[in-house]
Amino acid sequence: MLKQTETQQVPFMNVISSRGILHLTVKDNAVLPDYLTLVLNSTIVRLQAERSAGGTIIQHWKQPEIENVSIPILPKSLQQTISAKVRESFALRAESKHLLDLAKHAVEVAIEQGEDKAIKSLGTDYQYDIEEV
Repeated sequence: MLKQTETQQVPFMNVISSRGILHLTVKDNAVLPDYLTLVLNSTIVRLQAERSAGGTIIQHWKQPEIENVSIPILPKSLQQTISAKVRESFALRAESKHLLDLAKHAVEVAIEQGEDKAIKSLGTDYQYDIEEV
C-alpha cells in the first residue's frame, strides 16, 4: 500500500531535500481514496503519528510505523456518503472563493466608477436589492 518516493536535490534552489515523502496507492477496494485521505489527515492518525514519531529536532515518521497505522474502516455506503460530503465541501469552498472575488471586484468598481457600474459588472445572473441606510 505504501511506496517511498525518491527526491532529487536541486542545486540552484535554496531548499532542503527530503526523503520523507511517501506516495500512497490504495490497493484494497474496501477503502475509498477520498475517505482514506480524510482519515489520514484526521486527529486519529495525527495522534498515532505523534506517539510513534522519532527525532529530537524534526519529528520523523518511518515507513514501518505508517504501515501499522490503525484506520477505522467504515461500511462502504458510509464511506461513499463521507466522500460525497468532502467533494461537496470542496465545490462549495471554490464557489465561495469565486463569489468573494466577485464581491471584491464589485467593491473596487463601485469605489472607482460608482455603484451602478459595479452592479452591471456582476452580470445579469445576480439580482440585488439596494437598501438605503
